[in-house]
Amino acid sequence: MSLVIALIASLTAQAATSAQLKSALDTFNQEAHFPLPTLEGGQLADLSEGRLIKFRQYTSPEAPQRAVGMQVVPMSRDRLWAAARDESTEYEGIVFWRVPDAPASRERWYEHIDVPRPFSDRHFVIDVWDNHALAKNTEGLAWEHPWEIASAGLDKAEQAVSSGAVKGVTPGMFHRSVEVEINNGAWVALSLGPEETLFVFHAQSVVGGAIPDRLLTDFAMMKMGKVFRDVIARATVVDTWFKPGELEGGDGVLLAL
Repeated sequence: MSLVIALIASLTAQAATSAQLKSALDTFNQEAHFPLPTLEGGQLADLSEGRLIKFRQYTSPEAPQRAVGMQVVPMSRDRLWAAARDESTEYEGIVFWRVPDAPASRERWYEHIDVPRPFSDRHFVIDVWDNHALAKNTEGLAWEHPWEIASAGLDKAEQAVSSGAVKGVTPGMFHRSVEVEINNGAWVALSLGPEETLFVFHAQSVVGGAIPDRLLTDFAMMKMGKVFRDVIARATVVDTWFKPGELEGGDGVLLAL
């Protein structure tokens, strides 16, 4: 048993029932930017017992699959939120550049991904934000941190690359890269009590070219367990690096762990 799993197993919390989980998800879906699918009885039972559930969501025959992961974690929502929003982690082969002049209440980011040959590199611009209306209208129950492709966002990124402002991406790399037209998802945290949180991650993407959409979902599903383990591991030690006043919760209020 890993240290993280052992630690989580040792934490005590009143497990939410299937009915309570269904009610929380129903409330979330009324105001969510990206509503979550209705769960079956067996899935709710697995959640209630603390198991990670992961599945593919099919929204329409034309739309790409969405990879979804959910787990009830016996930890405070603030702690998990800070761990999921930790931006100090570096990802090999990915360049991030914050685009100025984003819409109000949003951040806009250019991302360039170094894809192994023979495939072309990919790049895109996304908007990310916290759904404050959701937090308010659910009386603080639900926090959602969505992202989606920003229309016409690559124009400003191209100017920045040409001027040398985006370290690690040259104009040649930019023009050889394939634009990603679909990339969206969210971190979701539903408070079930002071020390119990329904934590959710989901993502949908189409990278175009010769890479099938299904392969991206396969990869996301394969990595889902690691995504949750990493967030939980960071959450257990978040107070060793988190500084109060640095990060807002999903309701726009500064976290104070």
